[in-house]
Order: sequence, then C-alpha cells, then structure tokens
Amino acid sequence: MNSRSNITPSERRKWQKFVRDLLVERRRFTKNVWLSHFRRLVKNVTAQADILISIGAERGPDALDPREMLIWAWTVLMAKPPEDAQFYLRIPEEGPGGLKELADELRDRRYVFDKLDTALECQMRWLGALVRAIDADLAGILSPSGSITNSAEDWEMEGYPCYIVPIRRGYRKGNGKDRARRAMLYHAILPRQIGDLAVELAFVPDVEITEEPRRWTYGAPIFEGATVDVEHVGADGFRVADAPLADEEGCVAGHVRSALDGQCDALVWPELTVPKDRLALIRAELRRDPLRDPRRIAITVAGSRHVEVGGKWFNRAEILFGKGQPLASYDKRRTFEVEGRFERIDPGEKMLVLVTEDRLIGVAICKDFCDDVDNDAYRSLSLDLLLVPSMGKVSTIDAHLRHAKALQSQQGTVSFVVQQVDVLTGTTRDAKEPLGYSFASPGGSGTASSRNSRQSERFRLHTARR
Repeated sequence: MNSRSNITPSERRKWQKFVRDLLVERRRFTKNVWLSHFRRLVKNVTAQADILISIGAERGPDALDPREMLIWAWTVLMAKPPEDAQFYLRIPEEGPGGLKELADELRDRRYVFDKLDTALECQMRWLGALVRAIDADLAGILSPSGSITNSAEDWEMEGYPCYIVPIRRGYRKGNGKDRARRAMLYHAILPRQIGDLAVELAFVPDVEITEEPRRWTYGAPIFEGATVDVEHVGADGFRVADAPLADEEGCVAGHVRSALDGQCDALVWPELTVPKDRLALIRAELRRDPLRDPRRIAITVAGSRHVEVGGKWFNRAEILFGKGQPLASYDKRRTFEVEGRFERIDPGEKMLVLVTEDRLIGVAICKDFCDDVDNDAYRSLSLDLLLVPSMGKVSTIDAHLRHAKALQSQQGTVSFVVQQVDVLTGTTRDAKEPLGYSFASPGGSGTASSRNSRQSERFRLHTARR
C-alpha cells in the first residue's frame, strides 16, 4: 500500500493520468470511458467514506488526503460528455432536490446514492452533491489569508498536474449555471500546465473579499501623442526601443490621479507604451503620499515593453499591487506583424493567474487573447477576470470583443482590454480617429462593440460585475 493512504499505487496512477488527460492534454472522453472512471470514483468514495465524514479531524499517516478525493470527483464531473451534462443544469441551488440539500443528504447516507450505475440524472446529482460537500467541508482548512502568501506550493498535490486554490466564490452559484462555473464555491482546481505552458500563480494581498456579486471599477489610461522608436531586427523583424512622450510625468500623474479619484480596483496601460523609465514613474505615482492618501489600486498592469533578459527578448508586462509594489511579470506568447515585419521576441512560456481571496485573474497581452489559434487556454483557468493590454487597429479590438463575449458566455469571465491605437507604422493619427479602445465586458449594458469601445479621452472608467 502507498504510505500516504490505503489507495494502491496503480489506482493512484490511473487517477493522475485521468486528471492530466483532462487538464493538461484537454482530452475529451467517450461515454464508455467516462463511465469507467465514474464507477472507479463510486468504489473509492465508498471505501473512503470515513475519511470524508471526518474532514477536519486529525488524520493518521496513511489516511487519504481529502483534497485528493476532491480532485477525482471534480475531474469526473468536468469530464462528463456535454450532451449528458445538461442534467447538471437542472439541479437547483436551494430547496428540495437542490445542491445544498443533496450535499447534506449525501453526508447522512455515507456518500452513497441509489441507481448510480444506470440513471444519468442520478449520476449528475451524486457528482454535484459530492463535489459541493467536500468543497464546503474543506473550506477554511487551507486559506490564502492564513499562512500562505504569494507561494503556490501549499496549493499543489504531489503527483497531480493541478493546484487546489482556496478561494471564496459563492457568487458563482445559481440555478441553470454550467458545472464549470458553479461546481465549487470555496476552491478552484487549476492546471499547473496547459500543453507546453506552465501555469504560474501569484497571490494578491489586501483585496477586499465579498460573498455577493459586486462591480469592480477599471481604469483605462491611453497616451495622447504616443510615438514609438522602432528598431529593425534582421531582414524582417522589429522591436520597440523606446516610446517617447511629451510631458511624460504630467501624463502619468494624471492617469494615476484619475484612477485613484475613480476608486479603481484595476488599472491597465496599453501594450508597448511603458518603457523602463515610465514604469518607474508609474510606481512612484502609485506610492506617492501613502500617509496623506491611503487609497490604493488592487492590481495594476503597467502596459508592456520589449526587454532583454539573459540574451533573450520578451514583450513583458509588469504587474503591481497596492502602492506600486511589484507582484509578477508576464511575457507575451504570440507575436504580431506590421507592414511585413514581425515582432522579434521569444515567446513567453507561462500562463499567469493572479489570486485574490475571492477571484482568479488572468493576464494576456494583445494577440495572446485576440488570436483565434488555441484561445481555449483561457477557458481552462476558470477566470473571473482577464486583464489585457493591447495595441492595434479596429480589427484587433473586434477580435478581442469576439473572444471576450465567448469567454463571458461560457465562464462568466469579465475581460478588460485597453488598446492604444497602432503607432508602430509612424503614420499620423487622423483627428477623427480615437486615441485607442477600451472595454470591460460585460459592462453596465451587458454589451460592447468597437464603436462604443472607442476612446478619445486620456482616461476612462469602466465598471463590470465580477
């Protein structure tokens, strides 16, 4: 037997492969293959019922970690073929036959329901109740506000390609919502790898937690008179060496002041508009007068810049928190082309997720999000919010809008995009053209388009619920 539990090594390896197939390889399962995993889960739950009933009590050295059972149950629920998963949508949250009542009943019955081998509806009711029961019983045992700071090591399970993130998202529950959105209220299971990309987590401290849905306010600063110094690289490449700007200090100070006055929760500058010196200005403005002005912005994405690191070039966004403290960085994964020249950078090798106590926040740079190739990666992260600095034309913002609407429909994710109009070609902007584009989708009206995303002012506020 395995020293950690009475689950055999071969059984654990089967579960680890199943989890990897779903989360990393994003494999889809036939009904027969899914049913074989479902039956194994029922068998394991029956054998480990005492562990589930006593979650929170002191465990022996060989006892199963209940988080491992949560991974199994959640993975089986997520792997159900879509044509059969509709039964989950019919399960209400409250009242007779609701998920809360079913979870209580499941505990009372030692985690056993009838007709699990034949009735699809019973299978989905049992799975939904099992995930909710373990999720709720584990709540508070592993908390980001406790001993964990910005390290994700405590959220890993040995041998599994995923994190179990403690996060309170009770606002995601609701009748008729898909399993991916409301399966768990106190945890999120995220892949540690998607294809060849590592998934990196960074915990954001001091962000207000709310059990009910509330609107965040987003700040969209755009530079008027923006220019860039383009450096040709080889026969068909380019990089941005600098982004000169008249009255740079006044412009940055105005942006930050507007964000603080607007009580912004998140602030995003556009792609390739924040060289190193401007980043220092942004940080200085964010931390100015901390005693006289205690206001702070939870998360700031300080645009991006081309930067050399260890002989490689990246399009890198710096993420700040609070009074301008550095939190993490993110490197763009997909390059773009301008007038026959391609952005000469090395692609980033990670997906970044910022973790607050009540939401998961992704970061992308321009084409990472608007490209139609493999855009499914963001759907694998169960995001509440996606922050996107961008640069481009109206066709770029149209692509952002298309993907934002799909992500909102499928996952309930808010996408906040701030795009500087393309200044890489060196052409003079027509006075009728906007400075750029920005939107938070879904916004107050629940809709967004390239027309109402046009931004002609230096700073604009947006609001969106979750």
